[in-house]
Amino acid sequence: MRSTFALFAAASLLVACNPDPDGDGLTNDEEAEFGTDPNDPDSDGDGLDDKDERTVGSDPNNPDTDGDGWTDREEIDLVTNPLNKFDWDFGSDRWPDFTHSAGDIADADTYQMGEVFPDFTYEDQFGNEVSLHQFYDYVILLDLSAGWCGPCQTVAQTANDEWKDFRRDGFLIVHLMLADWTNDVPDEDFLEEWSEEFDLDFPVLGEMDGEVSDALFDANIYEGSIPFVLLLDKDMTIDSRYTGSSPAQTEAIRTRIEDLL
Repeated sequence: MRSTFALFAAASLLVACNPDPDGDGLTNDEEAEFGTDPNDPDSDGDGLDDKDERTVGSDPNNPDTDGDGWTDREEIDLVTNPLNKFDWDFGSDRWPDFTHSAGDIADADTYQMGEVFPDFTYEDQFGNEVSLHQFYDYVILLDLSAGWCGPCQTVAQTANDEWKDFRRDGFLIVHLMLADWTNDVPDEDFLEEWSEEFDLDFPVLGEMDGEVSDALFDANIYEGSIPFVLLLDKDMTIDSRYTGSSPAQTEAIRTRIEDLL
């Protein structure tokens, strides 16, 4: 009978001679080059084998290569780009969160043109709490609107199409609703109705306390008329402002978005 030591030695020799012990299609030398685990076919645990990650170009040591909140495997299944943080599941009830990239802008507390827009947090159309600064590195069109406002409804009719043109380039629309259809406080039911009425896939938030619009008014940025639009650049700096819904203004906003992108 062969000794236990002999059996162990034979097994060790077999492993040593196996160029791909985890069966992921990468040799030990390739795993060493990529810094992946040669004994685990899915080093980062995202559901994609290391070789598959190398094939698509994602990071086999990071389950969410682009940092948008969707794992690389989720992005492959959804046919979105795991290498582009601006390409995610647009039809879901989740939003990306890049707060970790925002640095010290959380300290912003004044409303001035050319300055960082202070953060705020409100509930969206899905009942989730959403903060403005989680969309850091986007060019953001912040639209102050209300359900009862006819011109606001006109703008909303084409808003989603406007967003689709640039959303994979780092553009986002956020509707901040100041009131519902009857000028009452916008609750979750209204936010859902607004997004469904105009087929909106971007965040629709309800200003429950008037804090942001009042602060903008006090800073002489917002005069009280709606729809009112602010464009924020990728650093959350207030770039420009617009009031109304004329075709000429719509074109001016679009041109400025292209410049900022």
